[in-house]
This record gives sequence, structure tokens and C-alpha cells, in this order.
Amino acid sequence: MKTLSLSLLASLLTSALAPAQAIKKFQFEVETLGGRKLTQDDFKNNVLIIDFWGTWCGPCKKAVPNLVNLYSKYKHHGLEIVGLNYRERGSKAEVLATIRDFATTAKITYPLAIGTAKIQRQVLGFGGYPTMLFFNKGLN
Repeated sequence: MKTLSLSLLASLLTSALAPAQAIKKFQFEVETLGGRKLTQDDFKNNVLIIDFWGTWCGPCKKAVPNLVNLYSKYKHHGLEIVGLNYRERGSKAEVLATIRDFATTAKITYPLAIGTAKIQRQVLGFGGYPTMLFFNKGLN
């Protein structure tokens, strides 16, 4: 079985990465668009990417095909991705429809949820969208 290292994963992404800042203990609890509750504990045995994104964000949309490909290629080797959507406009039903439509068109199969301000505040110096967090097993 192949193992996926964080350095390999980072080198596979083609977009520029901002300097990493340590997050001591990243915690989240979200409900996916499919209605499944997810927390950080669900991923303690996986390499995890958290993608802060929006359908309105050009660079976010450009990054999605890379994430879809990574997930398809490495999900059976322990990679998980969670897309946290931010700043969509409209009612909750409209926002969910917008995200679902985009996910269908982009062939996203990893879990998507609407992000919260509480989750985003854990990212020191949050600089905008897209922002990706990379965690080794154990969320380190």
C-alpha cells in the first residue's frame, strides 16, 4: 500500500501556496450537503485537506479540478478532502442549490459543507479564498 506524505501532496498542487502557519488544534463540526455530520475526529487517521472556497471565486474554481484529481487518485491511500464553502449569496436553499450545481458540474465527490466563522477564525492571518489547510494523520 502506498502512503501519502504531506510533502508529496503539496508538490502535486499546481497553485502557489502561502507560507504555512501552525494551527495548534484545528476543530470543526459541519453538516455536509448530503446531511452527514463531520468533525475533525472523523479524519484523525487520514491526510486531510480543508479547502476554504466559494463558487464565486475564480481561483477557487481553478483549484477544484486539481483537488478532484488528487482525491480520485489518493482517496484509497488515506487522503481526505473537505470543501468548506463561504460567502455564497441567497437563501439557504439557494446557496445549497448553487453549491450542488457547481459540485455536479465539477464532478466533486469529496464532502462539501457550508463553513462557519468559528472555523475560519482558527486560521491565523486568514488571507482570502481559496485557502487550503494540509494536515498529516492526527491533524498535525
